[in-house]
Amino acid sequence: MFAATLKVYGDYGWSATNLSRIATEGGVGKSTLYTRWGTKGKLLQSAFTSILDREPPSSRVSVREWFIADGEFRLRSYLGPYRNAVLRLALEFSISSDPDLQKIRQELYVIPLQNAMSSLRRLRSEGFIPADTSIVRMADAIEGSIYNRAMWVSSDQVPKVLENCHEYVSIIVDQQLRLAQVSGDLLLSPQEG
Repeated sequence: MFAATLKVYGDYGWSATNLSRIATEGGVGKSTLYTRWGTKGKLLQSAFTSILDREPPSSRVSVREWFIADGEFRLRSYLGPYRNAVLRLALEFSISSDPDLQKIRQELYVIPLQNAMSSLRRLRSEGFIPADTSIVRMADAIEGSIYNRAMWVSSDQVPKVLENCHEYVSIIVDQQLRLAQVSGDLLLSPQEG
């Protein structure tokens, strides 16, 4: 059912997605969807969080490891089998005030990044990162590079990009950490990363 939900959302967008379309795509009765989820927002949230499973780090990870894992998660979700839904979410999140879309994007992408940036600011305030380092610009450069790559890769090149995902993201992260004079070995605590 979750695959059908993301396909419908990816094909039609938020305003044209409804439980009837999802039921038809998934081959189930609409009443089943109403009984289990009640709204398209709850179903869509369940679909995104189930299919794009993002596990928080279970132990302390380095700044480098966190940005690489986050970057790989983003690139793989942007280019994976639910590419249309994920890219549509990125676009619609920025132009819609719908609380369901906001919650999905917040949980999957925004909150993990904000937590890591909070930890980086703490490390900067403790003197482990140069005082003049812009944490926001560093994160923007990493995240922006990954998003831009996903937006412009042609469908026939997706398998190659995914095959080289770790190397591509590692290079971006290493370059930005070096430019920002941030040691990739600094540790984030689990609740921050």
